[in-house]
Amino acid sequence: MHNAENVITAKAGATTTAVLKSDGTVWVVGLGTNGQMGDNGILTRTELVQTTNKEHTGPLTGIVNINTSANAVIALQKDKTALVWGINTNGQLGNNSTTRTQFPIPLVGPNNTGIMENIVSIGTAPISIYVELEDGKIYGAGLNSTGQLSLGNVTTTIKVFTEVKDENKTDALINILPLGRSKGTTYGFATDDGTVKITGLGTSGQHANGTTASSNVVTKVGQEEIVFEKLYQIPVGGTEKVIPILNKGFNLNLNELETQITENLTFESLNTEIVTVSEDGTITGIKNGTAGVKVIDTARGIEGIAQIVVGERELSNIAKIASRR
Repeated sequence: MHNAENVITAKAGATTTAVLKSDGTVWVVGLGTNGQMGDNGILTRTELVQTTNKEHTGPLTGIVNINTSANAVIALQKDKTALVWGINTNGQLGNNSTTRTQFPIPLVGPNNTGIMENIVSIGTAPISIYVELEDGKIYGAGLNSTGQLSLGNVTTTIKVFTEVKDENKTDALINILPLGRSKGTTYGFATDDGTVKITGLGTSGQHANGTTASSNVVTKVGQEEIVFEKLYQIPVGGTEKVIPILNKGFNLNLNELETQITENLTFESLNTEIVTVSEDGTITGIKNGTAGVKVIDTARGIEGIAQIVVGERELSNIAKIASRR
């Protein structure tokens, strides 16, 4: 491939591939019928061609990152503003229009006001574009037919950059790791605490939350639950403190999958003839037998059952027993 020297990143869209070189220039190859080359033309190219600057006076320079949607390109500049070009059928360029552009244009600010500034990360889905700002907020534009922009609605076309919402549909989605690419009509966000949140189509279980429901706001991948490191065995009259552990479900930070829960807990013996439990989780054996102690995390709304053996019974090899509300 000609002109492929000194490439530091490459992003492939549905019909085009864009590359960023170490000198801050952008080069594109492939289908160009919607202006994807960014050279003010609509020709299809079989060799990399250089994208021009927005003034059409020379090559586009000063770019530090790029990303591609199906037939559009977004480029992040050193000054933390961005440029976009290509198809705009669903308003994915965020300029309150559905007209394509064949050359780079500045990314418009939230709700079609000014220029988008202080951008730290750029991301794309096939027909949507996202940006993250220094304050941690994320804005998206483009196709939203399955709620993939996480706006709390399924308005098909969003033509201006709109704030992405968290699960409660009110607060902004923040604390996200650098944005990337998602495919299809589902979009995933990785958070800085290691969890993953997904929005959009879920009919094939894409949200990984035990359902096939779609969502127009982000949902957390996996479900938190209370687990216990062991089966508890105590003699009649003996005592021991139950230690509830929070299993965070799917988490990118594997060393943070489990943490001990110490606050907002209630304890309830499911058979007080065999075992009792105090407010701080201390169990006392009453007579031989097996019983459960329900532990509820009132802050998170989850619960688990600790299995208790009172007396000399052989323990099974089960390492953890958990119950989810």
